[in-house]
Amino acid sequence: MEASALIDHILKLQQYVLGLKSTTPSGMTKEKVDEKRRQVRNLMNKGIRAQFKWKPKVKNGTARWSYLAVIPDEAVFLTLLNLPSDWKKKTLKLEVEKFEDTVARDEISVDSRYVAMQITGKDVKVMWNPEDLTFKVNGTYGRR
Repeated sequence: MEASALIDHILKLQQYVLGLKSTTPSGMTKEKVDEKRRQVRNLMNKGIRAQFKWKPKVKNGTARWSYLAVIPDEAVFLTLLNLPSDWKKKTLKLEVEKFEDTVARDEISVDSRYVAMQITGKDVKVMWNPEDLTFKVNGTYGRR
């Protein structure tokens, strides 16, 4: 084998290896992961806001909300919450401010006829199920 042919073969192998690194274990590219992350984030924001309804517990800030989502790949979940790729825990508590910064990109709040409501409490709990590729997020909401 000539030197130039060998160099061409090595360069092709490098390109192949670099291409493998840009995909997740399930074969999703990083661009596809980012697209899915944006979709999940938008659906989550809408789903959480839809649960903000007036009830007496809103006065005290103890009304509960919960959101369950199914995602196509673990990488989408990890990028959604800015977690490292080696994160293996099943539960996570995020401060409300960090949750709103990473997931919502702004404050999650709803103005109703009688009161303005937002996420209250100190933490938002995230539960991850890697077998089913589902996660559940819950917390409390109340008066602003």
